[in-house]
Amino acid sequence: MNQACRADATSTLAGKRMPGGPIRSLHAAPSRRRLGREVSRRSLLLALVGQDISGSLTPAMQEREGDMHGLRISYRIIDAGIHRMGAEDLPGILAWAERFGFDGLNITHPFKQAVIPLLDELSGDATDLGAVNTIVFGNGRRIGRTPTGGAMAARSARCCPTR
Repeated sequence: MNQACRADATSTLAGKRMPGGPIRSLHAAPSRRRLGREVSRRSLLLALVGQDISGSLTPAMQEREGDMHGLRISYRIIDAGIHRMGAEDLPGILAWAERFGFDGLNITHPFKQAVIPLLDELSGDATDLGAVNTIVFGNGRRIGRTPTGGAMAARSARCCPTR
């Protein structure tokens, strides 16, 4: 999504402009044929939350990756730097995302630790690292994960084994 489209897709939370665009929740979408068989598609509404991230390539990367796996992903950026928000605004950001049907959020600097008290559950990696980079919304719960934590630990063990 280009900057002009991103700027047009806004909503308001407590007087602060936030990206929103067309609001969709996880739903079954029309199926299509792939490799000679029917493949059902799903749609996900996701966002990256962080500071000074407006130039991030994550939305395009996630949307393309999703398409390759039969998922229609609409990925937004919530740039705290642009919207003049801090950690004290996280409760409102999470409530806003849930209310408008977001399926999940990616969390980056400077919020990876500040978001933890606002979550209902943490994965083992998130607990071990004391940081969250993914929040999944479902069944009225907020689940914090750090999917890269285990992968990083495994890589470290292979690269730098302890004796």
